[in-house]
Amino acid sequence: MRRYDALGQDRAQGAVGIELLADSTWLVVLSGKLQVGGLIYSSVVTGLRIDRYGVPLDTAFAFTEGHATYPGWVNTACPRPGGGVVVGGGDKDSTNIDRAVLYFFAPTGAFDSLLAYGGAGDERIGRQARTTPDGGYVITGETSASGTSVDGFLLKVDSLGNPEWVQTYGLPNRTEVLTTVDLAPGNGYYLGGQVNMGSGNYDQWLLRVDASGG
Repeated sequence: MRRYDALGQDRAQGAVGIELLADSTWLVVLSGKLQVGGLIYSSVVTGLRIDRYGVPLDTAFAFTEGHATYPGWVNTACPRPGGGVVVGGGDKDSTNIDRAVLYFFAPTGAFDSLLAYGGAGDERIGRQARTTPDGGYVITGETSASGTSVDGFLLKVDSLGNPEWVQTYGLPNRTEVLTTVDLAPGNGYYLGGQVNMGSGNYDQWLLRVDASGG
């Protein structure tokens, strides 16, 4: 058993996933507080690469000035086509605007790039990402874009990260969130989350959608 301080500042950290890399090392995906200058960011998406024995090798993090970056739900990461890892999550800027984000780590475990979706008037929180059979990606989570409720969403992008379609799911004046997505037979998707039934009661929520999110 090993414990790690991936960011080296003796601050709170929590792991949400682990993926095997092409060189047989592992990338641990985590969230941790990070101080940059005089500011302490509440969360920064981080990849800690370890060998087969758990020995830490190096650390890469997705830092954007003025933005706290968040991984999504547990098991939020998955392998990328051609190697590397994609992480579904979100970020929050200094004006408290939330966006859904795909974070890309290279086959070496180094941070590669990020793509963000949403913004003012179209706020989204990403929870989990998956690669798709056509080489693109889907990300799921929740959105307040309707202005009257919180709904679940599923966003499909191509291999370059360009949006192809987005679907929302939910009822007016009710809170529904989606935290997981996985591939279903026939090129569709399974979506999992929860729905607020009122009075603080939540039910599990499972959706089966087709290849266009319907």
